[in-house]
Amino acid sequence: MTDENPLAGTIMAKPMAQDTKHESASTVQIYDTFVQTITATEQRRQQTSTAYMSLLAGVAAALGFFAQIDPAYPVAVLFFLSILWSEKIIYYRDIAMAKWQVCLDLESRLPVAPFTLEREALKKFRGNRRVFRGLSNIERYFPMCVAVTSALYLIYRLVGLLFSIPLTGP
Repeated sequence: MTDENPLAGTIMAKPMAQDTKHESASTVQIYDTFVQTITATEQRRQQTSTAYMSLLAGVAAALGFFAQIDPAYPVAVLFFLSILWSEKIIYYRDIAMAKWQVCLDLESRLPVAPFTLEREALKKFRGNRRVFRGLSNIERYFPMCVAVTSALYLIYRLVGLLFSIPLTGP
């Protein structure tokens, strides 16, 4: 998460001392619910990535299994699946960022802020590293590599068709 998040400060933090016991209990309950929804969203993201990996593996297996199929068809499917997968990762990242911002805003009303402390510890742990890539960025590398590789193959095939370049050896 970055400090430039447009959702920052969307929940007005009220000091804990001014809260009634009922408001404090309610805040803790809402906070707990948000942490659970963040966990559930993360699990859905992992399940989605597993499903896309399985689909990509199945399509790639079709390349070797069905010799009579022109490889351009499964490669085109690989291309579109990898783009969809990458977009789904962005979707889950955006949901997670919004949920974490709400969670951090709620945390500011609690006597202890474990995720804020964790974030500060992570910043200290990273030290002077100039570049830090979040999990969603790293996770997008694989589908984007598949998309680029597929696109290059499809362009190669298209150029071969347009200029009648033989695609097989002598």
